[in-house]
Amino acid sequence: MRYLVILAFLLSACSSVPSEKCQEADWYEIGRRDGALGTPLDQKNLEIPGLCHNSNEKFNEDLYINGRNAGLVEYCQPNNGFELGREGGNYRSVCPPEVEQKFLESYRRGQKVRKLQEANQDIDRKISSLYQQLNQNASAPNDTNAIDSQLLQLRSLKARNNQQMRSLEQAVN
Repeated sequence: MRYLVILAFLLSACSSVPSEKCQEADWYEIGRRDGALGTPLDQKNLEIPGLCHNSNEKFNEDLYINGRNAGLVEYCQPNNGFELGREGGNYRSVCPPEVEQKFLESYRRGQKVRKLQEANQDIDRKISSLYQQLNQNASAPNDTNAIDSQLLQLRSLKARNNQQMRSLEQAVN
């Protein structure tokens, strides 16, 4: 989610460059920021030419591409892939082939952590519901034993999920 907010801010900032300021734009820095956010090149190709539509100046594509490539070095780090996957972000196939495999491995680990976190939230809801049942059925010992057994199973499952998450996080570091 954080990436989407930052991306929206940068895109709005870039599209608000007045045409008279086009010649003063730091195309390398704009490209670097876009690369650091994992913005696909085709998306930027559609937006950048419009920045200077009322100007005699054109955006400097070479500076932009060089900056974007520098930004991709930041973006394509395994730790970033892990965070992107854990936050539910979409990878848009922007990393160069020589680093993409490690990025994707970490991204997939992050996705697994996200699923485990969601599973734990579901477990917490079930545990809460079972506690409510216990409070309502305080006088039925057979029901209490069955609920206690279910609680034990759910806590055990949550502990295994937590251990898996720690292992996945350690694999990235």
